[in-house]
Amino acid sequence: PPPPPPVFPEPLPPWDAKLADVLPALKARADAGDHVAACHIGLALSACAMSLSYAPSKAEIRQVDPKDTRQLSFLAMRSMDGRRPGREQTCEGLQDTTIAERFRYLQQAADAGIGAAMRAFVDGWPFEESGALVRHAEWLRAYRARTPHYVRQLLARADPEMVRLLGGQLDGMRVGLMAQTLELSEREAAVYFRLRSLLNGHPETAIPANWASPENIMVAEREAQRLFADRFGGRTIAPQQQGFRRTDHFEVESCRMQP
Repeated sequence: PPPPPPVFPEPLPPWDAKLADVLPALKARADAGDHVAACHIGLALSACAMSLSYAPSKAEIRQVDPKDTRQLSFLAMRSMDGRRPGREQTCEGLQDTTIAERFRYLQQAADAGIGAAMRAFVDGWPFEESGALVRHAEWLRAYRARTPHYVRQLLARADPEMVRLLGGQLDGMRVGLMAQTLELSEREAAVYFRLRSLLNGHPETAIPANWASPENIMVAEREAQRLFADRFGGRTIAPQQQGFRRTDHFEVESCRMQP
């Protein structure tokens, strides 16, 4: 078996630490084999990439009439990290080349089995910056090669967030990186759609009749009930885990090694 990762006595920096100040030490730890530090880097830089891609440019701000309070409010909203206000300030002073390191470190953490890194990777968060896929074709190749393995790992751990992500694949549109990479069958997608409803505490939410064949709906219902009972112990997700914050895959506090 591979040797265990090194243990560092110093705690990782808080989520609101300015990354330009803490990245050198974080990268030294990650490069030495600290996969939790790699996860921290990958998530934090991915959040910066998204935040900066939505933020208005200085030219946009200059063009706004100072009396146009509605437009000024809109630009202010774009400048703020909507999932975690204040996180955008951690990105100040970062170079584009530094932000582009997010994929390498997130992949390191995901390969090490850290659930937060695998979920962010599978859901495509490192690509959310406009034009990332055009500039980094090698990222797309790595994504397609690794995502099925990460999904299998998360499902083996009965990860409810992975079920939530798969539960949105039944519409048949095959949009998005994950859908195009996994290519779930209609029956598989129906199982996860129904299992997501059960986990969310909404057993009344049936699979729409026009989304799957009657046979696949019947089989999916049976399989979803079995997985809900056997893998999740029949327990629903707490209501606070079902809201908007649940989709924030950038929370560095979620970086931890799987026991």
